[in-house]
Amino acid sequence: MQPISLTPEQTQELVGFAELENEKLRAAGAESAEQAFGLGCGLGLVPTVIIIIVLFVLKVINFILAIVLLGMGLLAVVGIGMLLASRARVNAASRTYQTSVEPEILQYLDEHDLTRQQFGVIVQEQLPENAPLRVHLDQVGTINFTQE
Repeated sequence: MQPISLTPEQTQELVGFAELENEKLRAAGAESAEQAFGLGCGLGLVPTVIIIIVLFVLKVINFILAIVLLGMGLLAVVGIGMLLASRARVNAASRTYQTSVEPEILQYLDEHDLTRQQFGVIVQEQLPENAPLRVHLDQVGTINFTQE
């Protein structure tokens, strides 16, 4: 599946470039996910605690029930935070791919007289299946091709 027109030096340079671009996508997604998780948990925890305190003060619930409700509330808040983090990771990686990574890839390929198919083959062979760059290239059809 390796393109025959690439020298070992070109292949190594292309692998390094692909890994660098993949790391940009991973870092953008991770940063956004961390922020979304923290924000989701922080904003969700405050109302949960306030409601439990109000119910406890009004003697609607006792101390043990308040602790149980707090635990259940924390689980719900963490679940919502994880959902927000997952969505933020995907959105940030997509935005970074469209605004930064894809133009850099096109420029690199143009400067080195390479094709998207050659780049796609390298990415497919060298990056893990769940690598952000590979996922985005799969979406645009760069590495889903049939070899004749």
